[in-house]
Amino acid sequence: MMDTSPHLEVLICTFGQEGIARVAQCLHPRVDGVRYLVSWQMPEGDAAVPQELARRDDFKIHTHRDRGLSRNRNHALEAASAPLLLIADDDVEYTVSSLEGVIHAFEKYPKCDILCFAHDSEEEPVKNYTEFDLRHPLRGWYLTSFELAMRLHVARQVHFDERFGIGAPFPAGEEDVLLHTMLRSGISGRYLPHKVCMHRGLTTSFRLETEEAAKIKGAVFTILHPLAWPAYMLRHALREPSGRRLTYIKGWLRGARKFRALRRTDN
Repeated sequence: MMDTSPHLEVLICTFGQEGIARVAQCLHPRVDGVRYLVSWQMPEGDAAVPQELARRDDFKIHTHRDRGLSRNRNHALEAASAPLLLIADDDVEYTVSSLEGVIHAFEKYPKCDILCFAHDSEEEPVKNYTEFDLRHPLRGWYLTSFELAMRLHVARQVHFDERFGIGAPFPAGEEDVLLHTMLRSGISGRYLPHKVCMHRGLTTSFRLETEEAAKIKGAVFTILHPLAWPAYMLRHALREPSGRRLTYIKGWLRGARKFRALRRTDN
């Protein structure tokens, strides 16, 4: 009997009826060895799955009653079962070659636990970086969630920090915290300039105001650099226009204080 189990699962997280409608409208090609796993948060009750998705045998949908993007991503990681996993959003588009490229990349790098890719965008700057080891990232590079792919065993080891991401106390920064956790735990990975998808709008980080972005950085850097974060704060502030530096520092300090308060509450 032919093995029909997927080799790659695309983990799509969405919220509400508008979110599942976006999933149905996106370009999701049928690809041999690929399945789409949709983690759908519907805290206010049941709704019908769009027919465009219900009639496809390469889609699997899990419904949850809670809120928060990082919590939703964790649901998806827990439900995943394919050897390779690709983080996705409900408004990104794929091609056959982009998804096959993910599978081929893991075949090329059998010792890598995670791989980070690039994406096309109509509104954001294109990330023009050459290949590098994630332990030694090139200056200016940052991770967007739907650029991240991993092997299944990684999903069983680490999870998104639910204090970060849309619907959480800090509405962004979850990718930085997750990648930091992965690398500290010894997980190996590389960045490859393969374009994995198209995202037509602005991602969350590009929509944030200066002070809100600084608050998130203050919280994130408290985790990444628990002793040296004040030095990082000053260095980043100097990169801001002079009229925004004080606003930036105030935001950063508020974020650091808020995160420490949350950590005390969690403990």
